[in-house]
Parts: sequence; structure tokens; C-alpha cells
Amino acid sequence: MTARGADPDERLLPLPPAPPGRTLVLGAGGFLGGHAARWLAAAGAPARLFDLAVDSIPAWVRAAPDIETVHGNLMDDAVLRRAVEGVSRVLCFVSATVPATSQHAVELELRANVQPTLRLLEAMRDAGTPLVVFPSSGGTIYGDDPPAAGFAEDAPARPVGSYGLGKRLLEEIVAFESRHGGPQHLILRISNAYGPIAHGHPKQGVIPAFLERVRAGEPVRVWGEGDAVRDFVHVEDVLGALAALLAADVRDEIVNVGSGAGHGVRELLAIVSEVVGRPLVVERASDEYAGVRRNVLDVSRLRARTGFTPKVDLLSGVAHVWRSLERSRRA
Repeated sequence: MTARGADPDERLLPLPPAPPGRTLVLGAGGFLGGHAARWLAAAGAPARLFDLAVDSIPAWVRAAPDIETVHGNLMDDAVLRRAVEGVSRVLCFVSATVPATSQHAVELELRANVQPTLRLLEAMRDAGTPLVVFPSSGGTIYGDDPPAAGFAEDAPARPVGSYGLGKRLLEEIVAFESRHGGPQHLILRISNAYGPIAHGHPKQGVIPAFLERVRAGEPVRVWGEGDAVRDFVHVEDVLGALAALLAADVRDEIVNVGSGAGHGVRELLAIVSEVVGRPLVVERASDEYAGVRRNVLDVSRLRARTGFTPKVDLLSGVAHVWRSLERSRRA
């Protein structure tokens, strides 16, 4: 489809083609869900946007042609069942926890994420909704110390915290439901996604967290010793991968979505300093959530299924987030 929306935000990549049919975006006021909503609205694609706070969805998105908004949560069966009717797919970008949630909050994961997802899958099965796209966590599922090529999808799952454990359990539930009459599924194991962000948990996303503190004139806080290595993937590459997977009709698979490259926190700090044009003041935070030492994904399955490769390098991506923060300050 050709772009018809009035997206005022700068993009780094061309707008990916939107899939046919109506898409339900759960968590459309959050980070990934919000960017998915912007993509669909700008592409002129029909979409139903579901969130507890629909006002957090930009006004231009809500006003775009063929966009519906639904205020609700996944525990409201009546609203949920109406939301899944007549859609071609569900993008389940809603979560009540983040990786920095307590390492041992297993009961919270079951109550806040597993139970609502079970209700969603039941409603989709009853409505005959054909596909659920479930974003898992390539950054917390696999554990530590990847091979040289990065963690492939068949690597053992060894989550180190309750967030990763909850994602792994939900992967199994989604696949189980597909085998027993529920919707087909596409599971995306996304690495450390980042990009312009207007709303979010204060501990979610190290790149915007670093830049926000620089903008506020505060020291940049680093968890642990600062020697961790992460696979940072720009949100536009995440959406590009999703669009390519949907276009290739990839179903009932787990697919890594990342950059395929590792960057150390110290390297990231140097990039942030270059982008903002001044030295950083760095302070060491506690080890409350330092995470694994090294996490990099093997994205060869994504490339093999779709031909898609990530395009945004880390310097360009960090500069993109910084420009977005600067624009929001002037607005």
C-alpha cells in the first residue's frame, strides 16, 4: 500500500509494506505496539488499536483512515472478544512486566502475563482469528555466552530471570494452542529493541535511558561493571522483519529478530558521547539487574525465510533517538 498517513516523525528506513486485512494491535500505546500502530496508520492499512490508555496513541494515528481504537485490557472478556472479531492477525505487543522486573517474580508473570494471554488465545480460537504474532525475548530466553555466530533458535533456553521464564512459558502455550485448534502463531525472539520512545517503563531500554539522563544533565547510570554485550536492534528493523515475515507467510515458527552483532556497554557509551557532542558523566548503579554478560542473536533463519537483513547501524540509530528527544523538548 502507498503511504497515506501524516506521520510527523522522522524515519530512517522506507515504510515497510503493510499486510492485507485488518490487524489488531494489542498494547498500541506502548513501545513496540506504538511503532506498529504508526507503521500501519502511515501505510493506510486498516487496524484496530487496543490499549488501556488510548490517549497515549498519537492523535494523527487515531485520526488516520480505517483506524479504530479500543479501550480495554485482556482480562475484560467482553471487550476482548469484540476486539478479535473480523481481524486477520493479532500483534500481541502488550506486557505487564519488563526485563528489570524482579528476577524471582514468577507469580507476577503468571498472573500479569500468562493468564491474560490464555484469555486472548481462547477468544481468538472462538472467533476463528487465524494468526497471533507473539513477541518473545531474544535477550532473556537464551541465557549467557552465545556461540560465535550468536544464539540460534534451536539453542537451549536458559532464562536467568522471571521475565525470560514467563516469555518461554508463553511460547510453549502459544504453540500448544496452535496444535489444538487455536490460531497459528509467529513467535519473534527480539533482542534489545530501541528507538524513539514517548512512553515506557523507566528501566526499559538502555539507549533512551542513557540519552534521557544526558538531556536532563544527570550522570549516566550503568548496571554492573559495564562490560555486558548486547544485540541492539532498531525498532524500524523490527518492523521491517515483521513485515517481511508476514509477506512470506511464515507460520508456526520461532524467528530471531536482532542485528546479529554485539556491542559492549562501553562502546555504547562512546557512541552516545559522540552523538550528544560532549563527554559523559558515568556512575555505576547496583547489580540489581545487570543481566547476562553477553547476548547476541543468530538471525540467519530470518534471512533465509525472507531475505531481510537489518539495516540501521548503532550510531545512526542512537542519533535518531537523540534527535527525537530533542524535538520533543522543543515541542
